[in-house]
Amino acid sequence: MRRRVEIAAVTLTIAALGCRGAPTARELEARDVLERADATRSAAIASEPSALDSDATFEDFARHAALRSPAVAERFALWSAEVERITIARSLDDPTITLEGEIDRVLTGLAIGIAGAFPWPGKLALAADASSGLAEARRHEFESEVASAIATVRAAYVEAAFNEESIVVARDVERIVDELVELTRTRLRVAQIDQLDLLRIEIERDQLRNEIASLEDGRNVLRARLKSALGIAPTGDDPPLPVELPRRGAELPSGDLFAELIARNPKLSALEAEIRSAESLVALARRSAYPDFLLGVEGRLTDPVGVSSSSPLTVSPEVGITLPIFRDKIDATIAAALADQRAARARLEGERLRFVVELASALFLYRDSERRIALTAERLLPKAQEALVVARTGYGSGAIDLTALLDAERNLRAFQLGLARARLDREVACARIEYEMLARVPRELRLSNTERTEP
Repeated sequence: MRRRVEIAAVTLTIAALGCRGAPTARELEARDVLERADATRSAAIASEPSALDSDATFEDFARHAALRSPAVAERFALWSAEVERITIARSLDDPTITLEGEIDRVLTGLAIGIAGAFPWPGKLALAADASSGLAEARRHEFESEVASAIATVRAAYVEAAFNEESIVVARDVERIVDELVELTRTRLRVAQIDQLDLLRIEIERDQLRNEIASLEDGRNVLRARLKSALGIAPTGDDPPLPVELPRRGAELPSGDLFAELIARNPKLSALEAEIRSAESLVALARRSAYPDFLLGVEGRLTDPVGVSSSSPLTVSPEVGITLPIFRDKIDATIAAALADQRAARARLEGERLRFVVELASALFLYRDSERRIALTAERLLPKAQEALVVARTGYGSGAIDLTALLDAERNLRAFQLGLARARLDREVACARIEYEMLARVPRELRLSNTERTEP
């Protein structure tokens, strides 16, 4: 009877014991980075107001987007999940407990066994390294999403500001056209022109008023876009719209931007981490040629119910080994891992080439917008304003016709809008370069213990 109690106690102890494996150094590092990032992010979200007030600056918009964007939250959750998978990868499979009875009208025999599988030494460590590489990749993807969220809200912010400036320009031109309508009516009363001129200038005014109405109605679309970029729920408070584009334009970072792109871009860093993961998987695939082991022990009682005077306990160890004899399977496992590794390297090289082209395009857009700003602000716009004054005076005296006057008015408006569009393009180009490509996240938004921050 005492032996039956001993066996039951051992079984319950094994079942209740919470075993823990030995974490790898990379696992501990990954958990440390994740836990600190989670604490920093949670504290920042708790201190961040849920709604932006009318005095909010772009920095407030950027912080709100980086902390509350659903896409950022998704990437953080994927990073967290991948860190947990490191533990799964380096852990042994659950052991198996078996219970076997022999019954001949009564229970005549009882056997309890426990067995577990043990991979060839080094396999679990390689699996953990592969999972650690993927966790690092997910961390870089999270960093990329934070930077992308800021770039997205920057684009939405300046597009809304451009719309407001377009409304201001259109209203200024509307006042000019209203004055021209009155001037045309005065000339018509003294028979200096015919009815056609008045109809043409009134058509110009009506079209302009319709365009102003469309721009004002477009605020709803731009507000929704900005709201989405900020991660505000549809039922949340609407964010304030900016009133104008920044007068002091964004400036490009100094230094070799192409070299900085290769060194700093988190998407490229994620692909590099995936290559390291693939290298570990190749090494793991090569070890598929080595066997795994099965170790167990079984305890057996020949008279568990105590019919006879004695109930001897026998203990039997069990040892098993897998036989990796299918060479084609092993070779295919290694070949597949090597192909995945080559694919990861090709993706990295392809992304590098793509980013280099995108950076060159963004730099061209920035330089082109700078040229357009200088040309329009310093030369074209002053001349257009002067031309409108000359045309209005000439039209009032009858020296020029209405066509020349309308051309002068339209040119002035086109240059005013062109200047605003050039400033918009400059801001968008800078946002793409600074955030999406170089990932220069503001220092207070650093969450994952990296160096990708503003100086």
